[in-house]
Amino acid sequence: ENPRVDSIIAVDDLCDLLGLDSISAGLSIGWTMECVERGLLTQQDTDGLDVRFGNHAVLCDLVRKIAYREGIGDLLAEGSQAAAAKVGGGSMAWAMANKGVEFGGYECRGSWGQALQFALSHRGGCHHDLGLPARRQMGSPQATQIEGQGEAFKEGAFEQIVYDCAVMCSFPRSILGMEAPSAALSAVTGRDLGIPQLIEIGERVMNMERLYIVKSGYGRADDRLPDRLLKEPLPDGPDKGLVVPLEALKDDFYRAAGWDLETGIPRVETLERLGIELRV
Repeated sequence: ENPRVDSIIAVDDLCDLLGLDSISAGLSIGWTMECVERGLLTQQDTDGLDVRFGNHAVLCDLVRKIAYREGIGDLLAEGSQAAAAKVGGGSMAWAMANKGVEFGGYECRGSWGQALQFALSHRGGCHHDLGLPARRQMGSPQATQIEGQGEAFKEGAFEQIVYDCAVMCSFPRSILGMEAPSAALSAVTGRDLGIPQLIEIGERVMNMERLYIVKSGYGRADDRLPDRLLKEPLPDGPDKGLVVPLEALKDDFYRAAGWDLETGIPRVETLERLGIELRV
């Protein structure tokens, strides 16, 4: 916890100036602080810096080191997941990342659609990719239900993909719905792109993305979350005591998406329905 707003502004500005993502930098530093407090990294490992939670004074120094890969910065420059793989000691459990990219600021033990997004996102733990279910589920009983979670997640993902393809801001999506991109894209292309056609385009894009990462070696095992979210119950709040039942959620989504339950690869019949041709 950092109560110094001035230090937060300063380090955010420094990330911008140095071309670093503030989410990945912040979570990688948080991972480092936990490693220090658990004894996995020493002050010698951190170049003499007192890297503990609450010490805002080290933040800018750490960000500079990451940018120039100096000392401890060289370990952190590729993110917390890569660093945890080198340090070991169980530190992967608190590396809040997947597929090499850190999660946005949403607690997913109380929003299982958000848990699916962090696990399934094809570009890593991105908070924007595939629809940001946490905002739609806030306060809803569905947020912590397994059955139907995959279908709901899928629909939101397709809509988000359409907004991204149309280069439209996603913030007003809950207000504008799919009518706005339908009207805009129909006008621009001269084609009748109704909502069903756009949803199918979103589904096709998602499956094409999946095929790309499958070809790169990813599968069901890589749709993962760190153990903290799977084994450590949420300590407080209205969803206190919950963990993410990830494997059951993945099954529900794979069935909804028409993907193989064992591998997470889109089924041939799904690809044929979408007109995606496989070439060997």
